[in-house]
Amino acid sequence: MNMDHQFQKRIVVLSSILFMMLDLIQAADIEWIGAEINVDAKQTSGTVTDSLGWRNSTDPKAFDVDGNNIYGTDGYNMRGGTVNPAYISTFTRSGGGNNFGYMDDPSDPTGLDDFRVGFWGAQINYGSTFCARFTITGNNLIRKRLRIGIQFDTYGTGTMMLTLTQTVGGSSSATSSVLTFSNNGYDFSFFDIKGASDNDEFEISMSDVGASNTINYHAIGGVAFDSADIPVTGTLLRIE
Repeated sequence: MNMDHQFQKRIVVLSSILFMMLDLIQAADIEWIGAEINVDAKQTSGTVTDSLGWRNSTDPKAFDVDGNNIYGTDGYNMRGGTVNPAYISTFTRSGGGNNFGYMDDPSDPTGLDDFRVGFWGAQINYGSTFCARFTITGNNLIRKRLRIGIQFDTYGTGTMMLTLTQTVGGSSSATSSVLTFSNNGYDFSFFDIKGASDNDEFEISMSDVGASNTINYHAIGGVAFDSADIPVTGTLLRIE
């Protein structure tokens, strides 16, 4: 093996290291994906079984990112309970109101809809827009798409928009289209984060766009976390 060949191999190795370092220091990219309406039916008794549900895999999911027809595969922070993903170190949410019904139970997705639903989030008519804030730990998400599912339409009627913003490690941000509270089923709004890395922090906030709004609390019902690998679009040069 001549010196030129060895030099070329070292260049390839150094380039690979450089690409990995750039992944670590670049800011995340945020995109609003869309909203799915009536993911769960509104149940009032906790004694009903149906074929719908955010955790029921028999019900197709329009924004499922990992192919299992379940929202919150990695974890969730909901009114009825919390299982945070391993890549979330802290999750802070604003205050919330009372429970307002039931939905699909994560521990028994095809059984009774007895998982409590309510709200926590901003109280816009009191001057607040903050809903929740979470921090990433580790670098397992650098080459993944992190899908954030935000539950809404758990109480009242009216309209709002949701915004997801990176507040530490970058400043990327995205805002949803107008979301309507119809009081006829539990809805989810979805954002994607690409390239999240250790200690990145993100905040969920909301804005009121209803001119004749009748909702007392613009709020969210919780957050579901899913992730999937981002396909590799190219390969490094290999030199023998």
